[in-house]
Amino acid sequence: MSNQKLAPRLCGICILLGISSAAWPAAAKPPDNQVATLSVKLIDSERKPVEGAEVGFGIGRTQTQREGEKIKDTGWILYGPEPTKTNKDGIAQLQILISQIPHFSVVARQHDRKLIGIAKPEPSWSEKPGVISLEPECRVKFQLICPELESRKGRTKSAAIGARRVGDGPKVVTWMDLVKLDGIFDFPAPPGSFELTIERDSTEPRDFKLTVARGQRELDLGSIKLSATKLALIEDRPAPEFQDVVAWVNSRALNIAKLKGKVVLLDFWGYWCGGCVQIGIPELISLHD
Repeated sequence: MSNQKLAPRLCGICILLGISSAAWPAAAKPPDNQVATLSVKLIDSERKPVEGAEVGFGIGRTQTQREGEKIKDTGWILYGPEPTKTNKDGIAQLQILISQIPHFSVVARQHDRKLIGIAKPEPSWSEKPGVISLEPECRVKFQLICPELESRKGRTKSAAIGARRVGDGPKVVTWMDLVKLDGIFDFPAPPGSFELTIERDSTEPRDFKLTVARGQRELDLGSIKLSATKLALIEDRPAPEFQDVVAWVNSRALNIAKLKGKVVLLDFWGYWCGGCVQIGIPELISLHD
């Protein structure tokens, strides 16, 4: 999945897609850097081709606001290497690198008719179009609250959400990056059952389930309560004292109290991080010197 950082006053939702290369026969499996071309055919509930539907590797919506100006909203758009629309026969083609396709799903949406479909693609789509049924979309909306942080940071305006459609397997996931100025999140969803995981830098992951019934046009999940991480709780607070230090290297034992008034830089790294050892730490030593 490729993530694009958004400005603080930018609202977006991004869903990325792909397919599992494990389904290709070993003898026929293309190299990871090869581009696969997949064809899809979109049909509606009457099995008629859907023309003008967008198909891609992500769906997004962007809100921006400059000080003193009104909010600008792009509406929902489809993303991908080469987003495309279906022709009069309801057919479109998608291209994707084999190395980028292990865990995602295909999303298609007809804006004017508010139809949406999500499907797990198959390698056979490179030879014969895979059929995706589009159904009337449901607007799923919710608020995220974290009482422990709201007094300092205000309401929650951003979240990363992993949505897995039940039955597609644990490796097939739709990702959404959400930033909403008013703190009320929403996204279009087809009928079905989904398992979602909310992840944020300042809160613990939260799992929940939802089911969209056929014909349902709106689903209000209300307020979803999140718990702050221990790190988020000490942000902007006095640094805690060092604890459980096994050993000090090239230094006597230090404590926060004696470092008061000085600039202190803490660098956290893992023993598996070659770049940290070969590049990061030498640069820190140089900076210290």
